[in-house]
Amino acid sequence: MTELISLLSSSALFANIPPEDFQLFLEWLAPIERQYSKGQVVVPCGYPFAEFGFLLEGELEGIKPLADGRQLPVGHFLPGSVFGDVLAFSGQDSPVNITALLPSRVLCFSPHSLQKTPCPVPSTLAIFSQNLLAVASSKYFDLNRRLDLLVIKSLRSRIGAFLLGEAKLAKSNTFCIRFNRVQLAEYLCCDRSALCREISRMKREGIVECYKGSFRLLQPDKLHSSPPPQ
Repeated sequence: MTELISLLSSSALFANIPPEDFQLFLEWLAPIERQYSKGQVVVPCGYPFAEFGFLLEGELEGIKPLADGRQLPVGHFLPGSVFGDVLAFSGQDSPVNITALLPSRVLCFSPHSLQKTPCPVPSTLAIFSQNLLAVASSKYFDLNRRLDLLVIKSLRSRIGAFLLGEAKLAKSNTFCIRFNRVQLAEYLCCDRSALCREISRMKREGIVECYKGSFRLLQPDKLHSSPPPQ
């Protein structure tokens, strides 16, 4: 229990919860730990998911199947991530598959737990509910950032805007992205070959350095309005 509390207390979902209330509040929530093997579906597309999960260990990926057969990456979850929170409260079927990329441990919470009465530490319940709302709200802004990318017509400018956004999130011009090239092409709604050609041109022009998922922005000012190549 001590190890679990230590992990949870460092997450956004449990931020600002008084240490003296933690164990009692967690026991009241009564989460269930589930384990998934690599490749196992955690949340199936087309089915309801009446829980929200906190990833303790492993790695998960959310994929939305499109009508034309493409697989659109919509989420990547590392330890400390919360998933299924919006879905669990909506009563709707899941629009995505969430699959374990690695053997994973998930702590699952039922929304009904928050409606149980009485909570032994009501002030802590209020903090937790606020944290849960903040986590869900952040996903709205993540979606909004992606929509901002997709309305950019030039592929080079779209890539540049994506890299600048990642650098801003990392607070550094050197960072790692969460996608491989196939996933990044799907995320940016472009052809993988075209994506690789543009990144190669950026490297030759001395704008970026990169190796697989690692990037270093050498001339970030040129990414703000990168013109299409001649």
